[in-house]
Amino acid sequence: MLRIGYLGFVNQRNVGDDLLEMSIVSLIRRHMPGRCKVIAARSHSDLSRYDLFVCGGGTLLSPWDSAWIQALCRIKEQGIPLVIFGTGVLPDFSDEAKTSTPQSRECLADIIRYARLTGVRGPQSKQLLVDCGCEPDEIDIVGDPALASEAPSWCRIRGRLQYGRLKPLVAMSVGFSPNKASSWRAQAVERFAYLCTYLLDEGYSVAFLPQRSNDMPFQQEILSMLPAARDKVYAPSRPLTVSKAFSIIGQADVVVAGKLHPGVMATIVNTPFVSYAYEPKCRDYAASIEYLPYTIGPECENGELMSCFESVRRDSAMIRSHLRQQTERYRQRLIAFARRLPEVALDRNCVGVPSWQVACGE
Repeated sequence: MLRIGYLGFVNQRNVGDDLLEMSIVSLIRRHMPGRCKVIAARSHSDLSRYDLFVCGGGTLLSPWDSAWIQALCRIKEQGIPLVIFGTGVLPDFSDEAKTSTPQSRECLADIIRYARLTGVRGPQSKQLLVDCGCEPDEIDIVGDPALASEAPSWCRIRGRLQYGRLKPLVAMSVGFSPNKASSWRAQAVERFAYLCTYLLDEGYSVAFLPQRSNDMPFQQEILSMLPAARDKVYAPSRPLTVSKAFSIIGQADVVVAGKLHPGVMATIVNTPFVSYAYEPKCRDYAASIEYLPYTIGPECENGELMSCFESVRRDSAMIRSHLRQQTERYRQRLIAFARRLPEVALDRNCVGVPSWQVACGE
């Protein structure tokens, strides 16, 4: 019986993390039958029980020390096969605890050299690993693993019927960032409130896309700046599920993605979106799907965000076609990557049987 450990954020009630887990586990099930235990990196106690670890999607790698890096080092020390599956790589930040040293960069490079297969989210992630001393040929850009997900078939049909011919809908996400200074929050709220006011004045409907509980205060702060328009904005009272997020994004004419995975989900259902790159991972993803012309940084002015929105709206037909092509391109890359997993398991002399158990960690 093949025992696979999944490293990633599990049971966090976060749309992006939930979608990544669903997508990667589905790919593993399809291409390497066996028993799988999905665990959180900080909750494993007995690594020896596992035949293979899959470091899943999300931005888990960094050139500085973290709980994820410590977990991967323990896996390496015990000689358990490791696969890096569409993971993102964080750069250095101004926070001293998130700044690399020659030793920490070499530690990350050793993990990558040890991994049987390494696939990362985008070109920025690959370059960060190369800068740490990794060989470029050892690193594949496989895209965000969520791109392998199949969106509900009714998303696009329902969207065009319900909203497309009545009132245009803009879905909007903005929220918590653990890597930004406190001043960033006030600026982000101001930018999105300004854009909401513009959209409502232009006759759009607006819907928020809270991914996790930490996003809810942002939503409330934006609404507090729109006292006369609160009843014109759909503001969920709790974070969305994957299904509900797909429903709103599929109904939208444009998405303003102030978080990573609303942009990924928009890609999947071919809804044009503005990529508001609140963290480097957003620009990494945008570069991977050739979407940088519709990406704007958090240092932007109010008018620049509005101008980017208008560019997306104007080019929406072309963008839909482009997103459809990119989704298929990376879906095939992710499937091809997953098909290589059995050869990794054979290195461990494991024989998989079609008996699955998914046990969630903390």
